[in-house]
Amino acid sequence: MSKKKIPNGANLQKVADYFDVSVDYLLGRTDKKQYYDLTEKDERDIEKDLERIINSAESDFGLASFDGKVLDEMDKEDRELYITSLKNALRMHKRLAKKKFTPKKYK
Repeated sequence: MSKKKIPNGANLQKVADYFDVSVDYLLGRTDKKQYYDLTEKDERDIEKDLERIINSAESDFGLASFDGKVLDEMDKEDRELYITSLKNALRMHKRLAKKKFTPKKYK
């Protein structure tokens, strides 16, 4: 007969910290490893923001980019790199904001 011991909260937290995941993730309550991981809603919001930025960059008064070219003057590869860079920057910003500004009760 093997004895099973249920870990206490402190031990669970230590294991979660070691693996850099949340306790809820360890217990199978969520698929999010961290409270600040992006949700589907966050990803939709990022896509909307990206679309607004691209539309602004494509206008006559839009953003300048590589070599002073506006977005619609770039070749296909540069355009894709620019858009991917913008999307990654938006994702990093959203994740850092969630990490910094999420109230402790939701962590």
